[in-house]
Formats: sequence, C-alpha cells, structure tokens
Amino acid sequence: MRFPFGLVVAHARKGWFRSVLTAGSVFIAVFVFGAMQTAVHSLDAVVQDSSSSRMIVESAVSLFVTLPTKIEQELKTVPGVKETTHWTWFAGVYVSEDNFFARFGTDVESMRKVYGKEIDLPDEAWDRWQRTPTGCIVGLDLAERFNFKVGDQIPLKGNIFPGDYRLEVCGVYKSRVRSFDQSTLFFHHKYMNEVSKQNDGPRDVVSIYALLLEDASMGKDVGDAIDSKFESSRNRTRTLTERAFQQSFVTMWGNLPVFFNALSLVALAATFMVTLNTMLLNGRERVKECGVLKTLGFGSGTMFGLLLTESLVYCLGGAILGGLAVSNLNGAVVPRIELPLHVPADSMLISVAIGATLGILSGIAPARAAANMNIIEALRRRT
Repeated sequence: MRFPFGLVVAHARKGWFRSVLTAGSVFIAVFVFGAMQTAVHSLDAVVQDSSSSRMIVESAVSLFVTLPTKIEQELKTVPGVKETTHWTWFAGVYVSEDNFFARFGTDVESMRKVYGKEIDLPDEAWDRWQRTPTGCIVGLDLAERFNFKVGDQIPLKGNIFPGDYRLEVCGVYKSRVRSFDQSTLFFHHKYMNEVSKQNDGPRDVVSIYALLLEDASMGKDVGDAIDSKFESSRNRTRTLTERAFQQSFVTMWGNLPVFFNALSLVALAATFMVTLNTMLLNGRERVKECGVLKTLGFGSGTMFGLLLTESLVYCLGGAILGGLAVSNLNGAVVPRIELPLHVPADSMLISVAIGATLGILSGIAPARAAANMNIIEALRRRT
C-alpha cells in the first residue's frame, strides 16, 4: 500500500498552531546556533587572515598609551623593516555619541605602501586623498550605513584630540581580506595633529606603528631588536606579529568561543525537549488512528514512518528557515565592537543536519510506540 503522505499534511493543518510553534522553536534554536558559530568564525577569520609580513609596535604599558612620532625614524633603521606607517585612535563624535565607528588618523603615503594590498581603492581616490589635507576614506559598510558619498562633508567633534574637524570623503574602499574591516574612517594624521595643537590637546603622538617586513621569517628578530632598543627609554615598546595583535583583541572579550558554543548547545537542548514533547503528544493523540490504519492493512513500518516523517517535516522546515536567516547575516557588522560577520560556507548544510538530527531524535520514540502498537488495544483505548 502507498505511504499516506496526505495524513502528514492533514495532521499539520489540523494542529497548525502547535506545528508553527514547534517549527518556530527549531528556527530560533538553529538561528541562535548559526549566529553564535558565525561570530566565532568571524573572530577566527580576523586572526587567521592577518598578514605574516607585518608587525605592530605598541606601548609596553598599555595599548591606550600613545607613542611619540619621533621614534618612527628609529623604527625605519631596524634591519628587516621595509616600510612603516602609523594609526592613531581618534574617537570623537559624529553628530551623536550613538553613531559609533572606528576613526583613525594615519599617513596616506605610508599606509598605501603597507596596506595597499588589503585595501581595494582606485588610484585616483588615493591621489585625491593625498592631495586633500582634510580628506578621508571610508569603508563600504560605513558608507552604506550613513549614506556617505565621495565629496560629502563629515563633521567630527574631537574629545581625545579636541577641536572641530570637517572631513571630505575622497574615496570608499573595499577590503580584500576579512581581517581588514569595512566600517572604518581614515584621515590625515597631520590634520588631526594641527587641530589638536590649536586646542591645547595631545600632539605628535600615535597609537601604534605598523611595520612591513622585508621577509616574514625575520619577525622575531625585528621584534626583539625594536623592544631592546627602547627598553630603557620612556617609551618602552611591545612588538607583536599582526596575528598576535589581533588575537589580543579577541582575548580582551574573554573566552567568547566557549561562551558562544555553550549558548548554542543550551538552545539546541531546549528545542529538543520542545520537539520531543510535541511528538509524544502527537503519538498519544494518534493511538486510535494507528489502530484503524493497521486494520486497513498498513504495516508497522508505515506507522513508524508516519510519525517519524511528521517530526522531520517540523524540524527540517524550521531548520531550513533558520539557516536562511543566518545566511542573511553575511556582511553585517556587530555594533560597538565593529566585527564584520562572515557566515561559514557550510552553514546551511549544518542547519539541515541539525534539523534532521532533532527530527529523528524527537520522532523515534513515538514512532516506535506506534509501530509496536496492538490493533485491539489501540481501538479500545480512549484518548
């Protein structure tokens, strides 16, 4: 006899509210799981995509302690250093303090030499930025967020570096690697320094130096040479590979991967209890129906398949929708920490696997009960 697929649809329509809630719980669990795994994957991508031929020089006291601009010439004389540039955290306010995004003062020419392979920016935009003292470039995500276009004016109110700044957008860059986010604004360090001087703020200082090495294998020797050079000075340094520097940012947030994984497992466990309870109720309500179907000639295998199919339909439906929702996170940016999200390539496959696993585990107990049910007892039972 043919498998009664129509009964699966009929049961779902009859208890539509319960069906929606069951599929919805799976959707939420899969979405939470996928979002957490996406965050872990994105954090790992920032570290893994970091260049092995760059090193970061920061203050040995703290990342929040600045270094003087005068030491850049000394850094250039260290054997193995090919190019140097610098980034300075500006902070400041754009219109409102709620409009948070990263803003750095830098040197255009040297930044192009050190980070030119990571930044996809037309030559004319680089040249325009170089020629415009108040010019800046913005990442694609930032431009889309605030609708910035080339030629627009961006007013900034300085706090660490006091003063009123008015920047002109000279270009919108895209990132060629996942470790370089598209939610940052870069402008001339010279302009920042001049305005800050005029308002009695910090001057001639930078947050970090970025070094491009002649050979990636020279990293340890270069780092040791730089740190020993400034060991006895007022400006002690700590020199790290770019990967180690990025990793330090990840660890600042604690052991996030463990927390995210634990949260994901809790969500899946809770959903499993919901779906199992739903399928047990479905099986209990189908006792007499199973007896009738067996009387009509449907075997135990059909009864087993009927209950298991219902469970798979609910769970796979919710899981597929959850996987689609997770895929829409790709390219989004986590606010405040400015973390660009990169959804793993196998995200949808994992979502389907989770849905199938939940469906089988939730449906196997009531399915076995239906398959082993005695016809006479089923017809006599009151539900």
